[in-house]
Amino acid sequence: MTVRAHFEASLRQLQGGIVELGTYVEGALRKALVALMRQDTVLAKEILAEDPEVSRRQLAMEDECIRLIATEQPVAGDLRHLMASMKIVSNLERIGDHAVHLAEVTIRHAGQKYLPVIGDLERMGDLGVRMLHDAMTSFLQLDAAEARAVAARDSEIDEIHDMLVKKLLKAMHDDQSQIDQALSLMMLGRFLERLGDHVGSICEWTVYGIEGQHVKLK
Repeated sequence: MTVRAHFEASLRQLQGGIVELGTYVEGALRKALVALMRQDTVLAKEILAEDPEVSRRQLAMEDECIRLIATEQPVAGDLRHLMASMKIVSNLERIGDHAVHLAEVTIRHAGQKYLPVIGDLERMGDLGVRMLHDAMTSFLQLDAAEARAVAARDSEIDEIHDMLVKKLLKAMHDDQSQIDQALSLMMLGRFLERLGDHVGSICEWTVYGIEGQHVKLK
């Protein structure tokens, strides 16, 4: 195997590892949403226990990027791809944190009747999970057009978030006994809004890795 062929094989392996991390994080988010909606504390605790695996994989992928930069001295497109990969891995780790936040709120408010806005949170979460799935597909397929299309969908999450905040502020004003839960759900809304931002960042770095230009897709 030539030096170039060996390097390309390493890049493919790295890309596969990043997609696997994305799939793992997506699965954690889906489980966290199920736990929240069903008030399943057992499932929520499983998510908390599995969280260190996200950090382990993140560090492994970042170490591999650094190793390839140090030992292969890539230039041009290859170097861009490695730099973009490191940024994408970092965003995936942050998205994994949001699954933890969902699990923590599930446990904190177990047994309580949720405020009606829980449906808005479910919609935000579902949109974010689908965006993440499609963003990782665009990364795997090196599809800059799809990455741009995925990032554009974040506006829908932002719209739901704006309505959610207004509803929760009214709920707290109308019934002070709901303040504790309302604040927790407002925090989750903020985390899910940030989920869309992190997916948008993944899309931006995907475009950078392919086209070599920094773009703001929001």
